Amino acid sequence: MDKKRLVLTVGIVAATILTVQSITASNMGFKLNKALSQAGAGTPVSLSGRYFVALPDNRQTGLNNAKNLIDDIGLAATNRVERYKTDTDTYEFYSGRTLASGQVNFALAAGEGFRVRMNTTVNYIIVGSDNPAIVYNLNATGSGSPVSLSGRNIFAYNYHQTSVTAKQLIDEIGLANVNRLERYKTDTDTFEFYSGRTLASGQVNFALTPGESIRIRMNTTVAFTPSHY
Repeated sequence: MDKKRLVLTVGIVAATILTVQSITASNMGFKLNKALSQAGAGTPVSLSGRYFVALPDNRQTGLNNAKNLIDDIGLAATNRVERYKTDTDTYEFYSGRTLASGQVNFALAAGEGFRVRMNTTVNYIIVGSDNPAIVYNLNATGSGSPVSLSGRNIFAYNYHQTSVTAKQLIDEIGLANVNRLERYKTDTDTFEFYSGRTLASGQVNFALTPGESIRIRMNTTVAFTPSHY
């Protein structure tokens, strides 16, 4: 078993294996079983029922927007799904319910993570495959379209990427380019972080988990193509 699979905290089942040679191909389909728990449930216990979710580059057919995602998780189980707006450092949301004013049925974009808030606990099955040709735009403050207000990006970490810790991902993107990586802690509704610099006290070189998106704050803008299996 390789080091990648040693850090997985979700069940992983290969969805398609075409040939023996394709077992580790980066476009091989995969299936993740991700626990999404309501407030007061889960391990560790979720404080508010919020989770940062990472979807595959190539999602299952029909999973194109916020409504599709809520329907896939389950309308009754999901309070809302949220998309981070880099130009305002706020979230737009969709609940699937007409009583929620101001909601936006936003599109799901490859490489972009989303936040969900749960009403009940479910095991959400994430199905899809990676696309090693996709370039992810990680924007620094004042760059991008729309322009990034603070250089924060919600990054969808994928199953086939070779970096398995915060340090490895920072090294891959480039230490000078990255201010810090941040992982959401469901039990406290706060972020733990890693900067790769010894001057940053309290940092944690956390593991990266498929199905879980992370927040990256950039010093410079980078067109990033991750290393893949």
